[in-house]
Amino acid sequence: MKRLFSLSVLAAILSLVMHDAAGQDVKFDIVRHDLGVVKEGAGVVSHIFIFTNNGTAPLVVANVSTTCGCTATSYSRKPVMPGKRGEIRVNFDPANRSGVVSSNIYVVFDNGDRATFTLTGNVVPRERTIAEEYPVTAASGLRLDAADLFFGRVGQGTTKTIILGMANSSNKEITVAFSSDGKHIVAPGPVRIAPGEKLTVDVECNPGARNIYGVLDNVLTVSVSGIEAVRIPVKVFAIDNFAGIDRRKAPRALFGTEYEDMGILKARTVFTKEITVENRGRSPLAIRSVQTKGAVKSVTLRGGQTIAPGAKVTFTITLDTSKTGNITSIVTIFQNDPEQPIHEIRLCATVK
Repeated sequence: MKRLFSLSVLAAILSLVMHDAAGQDVKFDIVRHDLGVVKEGAGVVSHIFIFTNNGTAPLVVANVSTTCGCTATSYSRKPVMPGKRGEIRVNFDPANRSGVVSSNIYVVFDNGDRATFTLTGNVVPRERTIAEEYPVTAASGLRLDAADLFFGRVGQGTTKTIILGMANSSNKEITVAFSSDGKHIVAPGPVRIAPGEKLTVDVECNPGARNIYGVLDNVLTVSVSGIEAVRIPVKVFAIDNFAGIDRRKAPRALFGTEYEDMGILKARTVFTKEITVENRGRSPLAIRSVQTKGAVKSVTLRGGQTIAPGAKVTFTITLDTSKTGNITSIVTIFQNDPEQPIHEIRLCATVK
């Protein structure tokens, strides 16, 4: 009898661990798919990841995000009934890619369950002209292979590097210098490029320990022989450094919504939307930064707020209805949830 009791307790513990790690209500058929060899000129290729709702209540895909701009996702927001199957389509665009690529796809369901799966492949590039390989024309024969630099997610105290390619299409040697308007962007030193020469420089991003969070927009200025040639936009998503964190004890944010069509609104009238965020994790949820874009007048959620485990906070988004037409209000929230460090809320409406 005692042995049976121990086995029952052990089974219950294992059940809880499995639920915490993978989510008891959701099961994906596979969590990794290799596209194999993909020719760059072949166009977009897709794969469908299929999941089953093993729970007793309808299940809705709340949010899907990826780690690579080469992948896009599409999925239905309709509830998946118990015992039924749903799908998430991942589209991979091999354009301007080469070699081995890997993209993680993060899924959050409305019941709090989460899943991560990976799409990999090996892109075979096609031959390019110098204009295709270095499409950005600067000055004095300098050509660059990028018009902007997107670092993506960069953790506090970590360094991420982007390799910028350059070519000298003139018949004279040129000297190229760099400067940045952000301290977290480390510009390379001056370089000399011989006629017809191609080379690369490293541009680094390091938020350091300055507790910089959110979407950071900066400019890398490139000069040739002392004259400004081109200004390159730089974008960074500065988040927490989650290396070494025990994710079982981390905070877990669950927002009441991520998208809503507010319908038709009367111009120059105050309209608000209340949204609840719950911390379903085991440690405090810290709101690092709250940034707005589009027709947002104000948000009551603030960077620096902390939500205790098990607690909920309701905040208000006030829309700007001063202009008529279709409007989109975007609120981006940065937080210390390692599974969802960035959460975006979109509210759409037609103002008349």
